[in-house]
Amino acid sequence: MSFILSGARSRNLFNSVAYLDTVELLCYWKLPSGISRQLSAQYGERFQLLDPPNAFTVGIVRIQQPSKETLGALANVWKPGLNVMKVYRADIAVDFFGDDDDWLGRHCIQKYGNDSNRVGSTLYSRPEEAARRFVGYGDKPSKVTGTTCYHIDLRFRGVPECRKAGLTLECLAVGIDVMPLLERIVGLKDVGMKWAKLACPRRYERWGKLGVVDLLPRTLSILQRGIGYDVTLLWDEHPEMRDRLERVKWSEIATEPVWSWCPPPDRKCIVAKPMSNSPTISIPASPIF
Repeated sequence: MSFILSGARSRNLFNSVAYLDTVELLCYWKLPSGISRQLSAQYGERFQLLDPPNAFTVGIVRIQQPSKETLGALANVWKPGLNVMKVYRADIAVDFFGDDDDWLGRHCIQKYGNDSNRVGSTLYSRPEEAARRFVGYGDKPSKVTGTTCYHIDLRFRGVPECRKAGLTLECLAVGIDVMPLLERIVGLKDVGMKWAKLACPRRYERWGKLGVVDLLPRTLSILQRGIGYDVTLLWDEHPEMRDRLERVKWSEIATEPVWSWCPPPDRKCIVAKPMSNSPTISIPASPIF
């Protein structure tokens, strides 16, 4: 059992990659039939045409694990500026690789609104119909590398929420900066010096950090016996303890996520140039559609 002291936290405990797992495009004009046939032939069941949500639109195009070329081509189906195809849903996936992948599953919290909901090993931050939420689990391999990881889905629903997050079709086609979205949606908490300070304020006032640092192992030992050192569970079931937990920034424990493209199972892949100390990233060598 280990703990992280505030101000002495090891950096870059996890390498990470990010990719677009699912996208839905709200269409105000009908997609040309030739393009629909090409998308269906390339993606099979991963491509769907859904019914429109209102009378002002003609339908929704859903693609799972789209390629860069597909998104770029869809962005240029009509003349620029017509704005007849908008991002209606975007699932941004982030895979974290480290020695203790389950650490994230024990420290992720829902920053706003209701408490998180854990079903088995999967953590849900909000109900399915929420405009913005995250889902985390560590029992499946990465779709990019095929290795073990902790997976977090950042799920956005609705044109306003996607636009607010900067998830336009043009931006998704070239890749986005995922770290600000992680900081905004997914909170990280841990037991640190603040817990020890509040547990014994007189010792802290008299001797400072050195006076309470020895309380941390004892505190974690108690947590281990009670809830298995699960900060997420502590946050949800004991709200009175929340002010004793310290915020952890994503930049303190993970590298900047490398934007990648999830390779379809039936396609050969080429290896993209990874950043230093990051896992090898594969992207599909695909045609336009």
